[in-house]
Amino acid sequence: MLPDGIRISVNSALGWCAQCKTITAVESLDIGRREAELREAERELEKQGGQPVRCWWQIHRFLVPMFWRRDLANWYFFAGMVEDARAALQLITMRKSPPKCLACGSEEITTPLISDTSEWTDVSQPTRTGFIHPDCGGELWMVMDGLRIGLKPSVRRYTPEGILIEQEYVPGYTSPRSEYFDDREANNARIRNMGIGKPRDVYIPDWLRENAD
Repeated sequence: MLPDGIRISVNSALGWCAQCKTITAVESLDIGRREAELREAERELEKQGGQPVRCWWQIHRFLVPMFWRRDLANWYFFAGMVEDARAALQLITMRKSPPKCLACGSEEITTPLISDTSEWTDVSQPTRTGFIHPDCGGELWMVMDGLRIGLKPSVRRYTPEGILIEQEYVPGYTSPRSEYFDDREANNARIRNMGIGKPRDVYIPDWLRENAD
């Protein structure tokens, strides 16, 4: 969570935490990954064309403005994705502390966990990771463990320096419902003053001004 209340997703990776003494999720501060996300978001926004402009005949409440509202909502969604990606990239450039364990907050982590990038051709058989256990010196292997379901998904919020703020249990089954992410994007849009309530100025003929919605 940024100081202004904007919420962006944390990039994470599997790593080894010396404090937890186990494999866990750790922060990924890979600037190249964030740059790639920004380029992808900009490409998606470019596909939408420019910001939709409401035609004069769409001003009146009875003249079907829903198509314009739909197009504008889509444009704002992708514009918001670009702003999120820019904020995430800026966050990394301003970051002072090293990456942390997302479970306990320790900076004593080892990542990436998987250094053996050879193709996993048979998922029914264990595959090497290339990671050497720091205590026993043995190599960790990956095994496909089948389906696992978590009934109470939760969301953790962190400061820009990776310090845990709070953990909130949210509606969902294994992962948060889509409504959670919709609410997050709507909250970011309100903070940025981005929304359908502030369309571009359009020309309204005089004969429509008295009845314009």
